[in-house]
Amino acid sequence: MITLKDDQIKQFESDLKHFARNAYPFATRDSINAAAFKGREFAQENIKNQMINRNVYSQRSVMVNKAKAAPVSRQYATVGSVLDYMADQEFGATVTDPMIPTSVASGQSRNKSPRTRPVRRPNRKGIARWGSGNKNSPVVGKIRETQAKKKDFVYLKLRRVTGVFRVSGKKLEMIYRTDIKTVSIKPNPWLSPIVDQVAHLIPRLYKRSLVRQLKRQRLFGKL
Repeated sequence: MITLKDDQIKQFESDLKHFARNAYPFATRDSINAAAFKGREFAQENIKNQMINRNVYSQRSVMVNKAKAAPVSRQYATVGSVLDYMADQEFGATVTDPMIPTSVASGQSRNKSPRTRPVRRPNRKGIARWGSGNKNSPVVGKIRETQAKKKDFVYLKLRRVTGVFRVSGKKLEMIYRTDIKTVSIKPNPWLSPIVDQVAHLIPRLYKRSLVRQLKRQRLFGKL
């Protein structure tokens, strides 16, 4: 024989209404935000493992916009980088630039292609001291003129390439090409993989957020 007490039914009805209004929206919001921050961790780890980083600047650029306590149907969180070049890494791009840096500008070997490191600070445009000189003078004359002025870089138009070269004693290394106006960046996805990395965690994250809200609101008896 089943015995139902009217006061228990009323209490469960009251708890359900309270749950829908004060617990469920916050449980979903918290689980969405927890998943977003987990995704941020995975994205930062992907950047660390897939790219050559001189520092953690690129990793720290990954931010989370948290979900708000709005109606559940409008709750969402976003994960992404605030740096434009991280989108180029994710999707690939064709970069147009009158001066394309070479691997030497990044401190890598002359034959390293494609360049996988950022341009070293002394070789960045606006910081490096370009050798002016007369562009119509012979190459050797321009190099000697650059050395006489105690400058490190010279613009040379050679038979096959044109660009900015670094002069070091008798050594000449090209750091920027000016005869190639575009360079292709191959996709190196660091963000999209987090969808699969986070997906299997969501049920556990939601369960944890839900139990926390039920305990906080003291609903449905002792949990």
